[in-house]
Parts: sequence; C-alpha cells; structure tokens
Amino acid sequence: VYFGSFIGYLVVSWMNDNLGRRKSILIGLGVSFIGIVIIAQGKYDVAQVGLFLAGFGIDPSVNTIFYFISETVENKSRQKHSTIIQFFFSLAGIVNVVNYLIFKNWRVIAYVFFVMPAAISVFLVYWFVQ
Repeated sequence: VYFGSFIGYLVVSWMNDNLGRRKSILIGLGVSFIGIVIIAQGKYDVAQVGLFLAGFGIDPSVNTIFYFISETVENKSRQKHSTIIQFFFSLAGIVNVVNYLIFKNWRVIAYVFFVMPAAISVFLVYWFVQ
C-alpha cells in the first residue's frame, strides 16, 4: 500500500499537470477501485497487486481532491468542504471496526463497505466534477 502510494504520488502529480485535476482524480479513483475489487476477491497471490493499486490511487486522489477544492471553492465554503471530508474519513475508521464486530463474513464487509463506496465515488466524480 505504501509503495503504491509513493509511486501514485509521482504519477498522479504528473497527471495533474498534464491531464488536469478531474482526469487525474478519475484515473486514480478508477485504479484504486480495481485494486479494491482485487482485494475483495480474497486470493492471496493477487491481493498484493490489489493493495498496490489501491494505495496507488486512493491517497494521491484524495490529496488532489483537496487541491481541487482549494482552487474552485470560495474561501468560506472551502473550510466546510474540507472539514466534512476529514470527518467522514474519521467516521469510516470507526465504522470499519464496528463492521468487523457485527458481520462475521469479511467478504460482505469488503463488497458492501469498500467496493460499493469506491464505485459510487468514481461515478460521482465522473458526473459532478467539472
């Protein structure tokens, strides 16, 4: 995951400059979605590839989203948007722990709480970010 993030920062930084913020966010989130699906399959041999891809896309894309917000949203709303995003990141960590206590099948957790939100985020960025 960390090596994927390191490589992702290098590649996504280049994409931000050459392709634009929207395309780089879409590509990063799309790559991380593929990685999350691979992880959810549960095959140990390819899970390492999935972890690399997830790390490659998620962290650089989230930082690009903050750059995008700082460039496009006015000053008063910018703080609200950033605070809401950080709140949901923190909430996701708590919900993740509770999910593992409630649900005994990790694949259900993987598909419902990781794959579906990743697909929704790619969809929302594609349709609503200009």
